[in-house]
Amino acid sequence: MVPLIELIKMGKLPRNQYMDAVTLNWIRENEPAFNAEPLLELNLKLKIEDHLHEIENYIPQIDWFLILKKKDTIHGLRHVIRVMINSFVLLTLKKKRFETCFKNALVASSIHDLRRRSDLMDINHGKRAARWFKNNITLIEKQYNISLSSHDIDEIYHAIIFHNIPYSKIEKEKYYLKYKILTDILKTADALDRYRLPSIRLWFKAKYISYLPPDYIKHFAFQLVIFSEAKFLEGLTNKDSVLMAVKELFQ
Repeated sequence: MVPLIELIKMGKLPRNQYMDAVTLNWIRENEPAFNAEPLLELNLKLKIEDHLHEIENYIPQIDWFLILKKKDTIHGLRHVIRVMINSFVLLTLKKKRFETCFKNALVASSIHDLRRRSDLMDINHGKRAARWFKNNITLIEKQYNISLSSHDIDEIYHAIIFHNIPYSKIEKEKYYLKYKILTDILKTADALDRYRLPSIRLWFKAKYISYLPPDYIKHFAFQLVIFSEAKFLEGLTNKDSVLMAVKELFQ
């Protein structure tokens, strides 16, 4: 298999892109210069550990993917779970909204990329995922053991739609303004996982984000990519590779 880092140089990235050891090593060697804040990172670890089981309850079913083989690609289940964790991490910064946003943030994160057709530019995947969400409320409520109000449904629906649309196109949109907090969390959580992509120019960029996280959270997101992708290449499942990475990350 030709490494992703070589394919992108040749302009030949395929529709289905899978992580490889060469690309992962390249990502590791190009770690950005984050400002280390050990005490804050330790506190973050403790918060995640306290809620990891709850987060795990929102991991989507494999058969919810539009294309089953997408579950293993760079926009597959590992990405989805990391975005869920990143959303939780960002919520810890919004203490007043933590309880009210927790459920909706995890639902939106868990579904945002499930209806992708390609790992290349797929401009309508957010709309497809949002429609699938609205058409499967009963299934989602049963799987996650939750109840969604009409407000919850509307908020999650629009956050999913907006997650891959540039801010320049939504900043005055009434539903973005109405559901700004959840939309910003999802967009930032998604962007924090861009460290998995085989080009530095595609990584997290502050100029494209409204809700900017501190460096220790960006460092956490980078390390989560490294640890979880390594474990997947070692043979762990998508789910176990991310959950195990979280548990080992700060040891």
